[in-house]
Amino acid sequence: MADFYIHRGPYRRPAEVDDSEYALVPIWVKIVLDGPRQALALMLPTCPLEELDPALFEHWIPAIQGPIVTRCDASDEQRELLLHIALAIHAFTEGFPGIDPDDYGYFMGRVVEAALSVEPDERCEERVTDLVDWLHGALPAALFDGDHIPPVTEEEFETPLVWQLATGRLSMPVFSRWRGESGTVGTAGSIDVGDQDDADSNSSGSIPPLVDYESNSD
Repeated sequence: MADFYIHRGPYRRPAEVDDSEYALVPIWVKIVLDGPRQALALMLPTCPLEELDPALFEHWIPAIQGPIVTRCDASDEQRELLLHIALAIHAFTEGFPGIDPDDYGYFMGRVVEAALSVEPDERCEERVTDLVDWLHGALPAALFDGDHIPPVTEEEFETPLVWQLATGRLSMPVFSRWRGESGTVGTAGSIDVGDQDDADSNSSGSIPPLVDYESNSD
């Protein structure tokens, strides 16, 4: 059986506050699913929505629905928690009917609050569940159920899973396999930092196909 943990990254000072209003905000929050043979981490950046490149989140859902979560000995409920967080991030960055972009900030505030209130070795499944329960109450129910969600599969998914700020100034892994089959800690995937145009965060009003999981064989 796998366990959830919540880890926080290094702190940054928000640009909009002065020294008298200093607040500690981690650059990222990592939700870790730790199993006996393998673990994975879903890294959530705390930067503003407009600084995220939507293309770098499009592989989260098929990866979560793949064998890496199975190898963590995760329950169906644990897989669903990760899936629903990934669906929400995808909807915030790509758009979905009924999504209010302001809810991204409210959600990340709750993520940061959770990260600041736990110890690194504290099991946190209840807190992860609370985050997803908030998403269920704030976002359209249709987001979490429908044909846009690929089925669970045991087919390997090897696409690099990383994110970077749209400005190209920062790069870090978002969804990383950090323990191998032997149980040793490995190096998470990353990408080189380069210049990019600012990501377009305007809602398109509909969610695009998350992944082409239909067979294209002739």
